[in-house]
Amino acid sequence: MDDTWFFRLISFVERKGCIILQFDSEMVERASLSKHGLNEFTKTYPHDLTQKISPPLVCFILYQPLESCKTQLNIGVLSSNAAISTFESRIKYKNGKKLFSSLKDLLYENYDLALSEILSIKKQVTYVKPNLSVKLIELLSSFTSNHNSLQYISESLNTPTKYSNNSALQEDAIQTALRAFGINNNEFALDITLMEDKSTGLLRLKDKSDLISENFGDPELKLLKPTRFIEDNAITKDVYSLLSKYSLEINSLTGKALFEKNGEYLEIYTANRTTLEQALGVDLIYINLTQKNTVMVQYKMLEQNENSTQRDWIYYPNEKMRDELTRMRLFNQCLGPDTNEYRLNKSAFYLKFVKRDAALKNGSIILPLDHYEKIVDSSRARGPRKGVRISYNQLKGQYLRQGPFLGLIQSGYIGSYSKTTGALRTIINEIIDDNRSVITAIQRQAKA
Repeated sequence: MDDTWFFRLISFVERKGCIILQFDSEMVERASLSKHGLNEFTKTYPHDLTQKISPPLVCFILYQPLESCKTQLNIGVLSSNAAISTFESRIKYKNGKKLFSSLKDLLYENYDLALSEILSIKKQVTYVKPNLSVKLIELLSSFTSNHNSLQYISESLNTPTKYSNNSALQEDAIQTALRAFGINNNEFALDITLMEDKSTGLLRLKDKSDLISENFGDPELKLLKPTRFIEDNAITKDVYSLLSKYSLEINSLTGKALFEKNGEYLEIYTANRTTLEQALGVDLIYINLTQKNTVMVQYKMLEQNENSTQRDWIYYPNEKMRDELTRMRLFNQCLGPDTNEYRLNKSAFYLKFVKRDAALKNGSIILPLDHYEKIVDSSRARGPRKGVRISYNQLKGQYLRQGPFLGLIQSGYIGSYSKTTGALRTIINEIIDDNRSVITAIQRQAKA
């Protein structure tokens, strides 16, 4: 069992405590009429009620659903607290999730006097000290039905912002897939399904089925337990058939997310044989069944050159990279032209070089495979000792930026031709067998 998320959450509240907001029935009704309900909102309070709020904080909402006599708890992140007038501050609450236990059930499970007193206080805003915050999280986690919500909050508090490890690369790959589809990570997925106790960046996405504004009634009637990835029923029959074409084996999957826009679906699957931390890299495979093109992005880390008088970022190809290049070349040889399709570049492969510890928003450059090969064969790829390396400075701006790259994917101007299913079947298996993490995004017509 991977319980890293639990210890991260405990560690967070152990340092900062948490906040409880109490909503009366009038506030619940007003929230139910807003776009995101209790999932995301801003609210103003007098300064004296918010003086202990130092975002980010784990935040609970204590309320009574409109059609129930049971007091309910929801959990989210209080992300900001700012003075907006002489008398008031505005707080922002986001990433709200349902908890599948009422206050009565929670206190009955493991009675704790101090915790009961805190939860019984009838105040708009209550700061909970770290020791009691830990007890509250531990108590909530004793209900296995709460694990999805708690894990989501833990992951959202630890969202990678810099290119530091495979988790950050996977986060960037998922965001790249979403942008190639024309949406961002603030959009709600139609469905998110997770493999039991597997870590995946999909945990940080918003699930439409969790929109609390649609579920203000009796928790026992409307709040269904979250589904998990089960090998026999995790994937619908048509999607299973589609995945089988590419040999994306179910036992490697860690999660699936489904999005919809303008009559099209985007299905994102994360897969790795071992844990994400142990994987030897990350790949994104974007299969656009609408434009009939496939683009594969392999991530490579640029390290800062500390020995140079001029700051630079360097990547040194190794033996494994040479093996991967051989595989890519063999794949490209299978790409026969199609008289009905046009490509600026028929190669499926692109290398995304990211600067270690740089911000996800602006720390990357992209090279097509054939451009990369020209560079490593040229004199500008030779270092002071004649070793081969990719130098950020030596590229002198000759690379693809993220925006134009995504536009080329969307238009179908780059990527392999549609007649490559058999070759894809082989290469996806090889990537996973090489202990790399794979994010496969499939864009298709909703009625396909």
